[in-house]
Amino acid sequence: MATTYGVTVLADWNPGDGHKMHFPQLPDENGWDVCATYIAEEQWGIALADDWKCSESGPVTDIHFWGSWKNGIEGTITSFWIAIHEDIPKNPPNIPYSRPGKTLWERQFRTWKTVAKDSPAQGWYCVETGEYIPNDHNRYFQYNIVNISDSFVQKEGTIYWLSISAQVKKAEPGTTQPLWGWKSSANHWNDDAVWAHWFELDWVDLYEPPYFEKSLDLAFVITGEKEEAIPDLDCDGRLRWSDIKPGSTVTGTIYVQNIGDPGSKLDWEICDYPTWGVWTFSPMSGLDLTPADGAKAITVTVTAPNQQNQQFTGKVKICNKEDATDYCTIDVSLATPKSTSLGSYIIKPILSTKKLSTDIITTNLVEKFREYFPYYHIIQLLLRNY
Repeated sequence: MATTYGVTVLADWNPGDGHKMHFPQLPDENGWDVCATYIAEEQWGIALADDWKCSESGPVTDIHFWGSWKNGIEGTITSFWIAIHEDIPKNPPNIPYSRPGKTLWERQFRTWKTVAKDSPAQGWYCVETGEYIPNDHNRYFQYNIVNISDSFVQKEGTIYWLSISAQVKKAEPGTTQPLWGWKSSANHWNDDAVWAHWFELDWVDLYEPPYFEKSLDLAFVITGEKEEAIPDLDCDGRLRWSDIKPGSTVTGTIYVQNIGDPGSKLDWEICDYPTWGVWTFSPMSGLDLTPADGAKAITVTVTAPNQQNQQFTGKVKICNKEDATDYCTIDVSLATPKSTSLGSYIIKPILSTKKLSTDIITTNLVEKFREYFPYYHIIQLLLRNY
């Protein structure tokens, strides 16, 4: 059972206004109004459907279509039954023409705005009986259903089918039953429109009277709000340094990228980094990064802490400034070397200044060590390990 929906704001659609389909299928003022009436009291009705290709992803919040009445006898429409279906593509010989498939969305609307327009004589066509009447009436109507809540969300490049049936109040005994029809369009696209009985939906393709050789399409426009393009932050890079002299400066490069929807814009910033050392980032933040921009390089400069024989770790965190849940982290590590031994610290300068024999150097060192270091035996152990 479809849900009944109303709308809060009503508006017209005019040629030149925006749309979210292959192109607007405008009404043919010299065409046909094809019966699409449902009379609940008699459990009888006809539904019509036509296909469109989505040109822009997002919600279908507005549906505009055109129609009129047989013999110009206007009745009371109590609601419009509107549904959106999957596409079953043409695949001869088993499927000679495309048609609606699974119902994806269905609503019963009781509120809309109607705009009347007089025009040249238009024909009436009832597909169930085969009756067609040229020059049947001179007035038709534009129906605008807008700001649809819980709207259907379409995807760009996908073909869907729109089906419509007008639930018309049953006529009083002895009076003519008004019949409503969906107006044909001179703007043909893809395959023919189709019709089916209510409760059966065994779709049959439509051709225009009187020769039934020309494809018949129906007049409608799909519009709606533009879907917001959502950014998605990603990052990459390595920040690993080893054997770094305390107090010295090192550099590295990391990258931030927007891998979100096409056209989305990412505002990002370095929102957290280790507390050890002195850190600088160039740049520290950025605005309007799009997927087309690719990866943005960030130069990282760190002054190592003045501590030897230490392993420092942490993370650099890059955040989406508009969405705290969208962030990325990069692991960081920096190691300083072990302290140099006392023996090496003293001996290496001596060895590098003069080309002396090992015996002479050892004798001189022993003398100096005895002079300046009372704990000679410790120095002697260091020399053995050198």
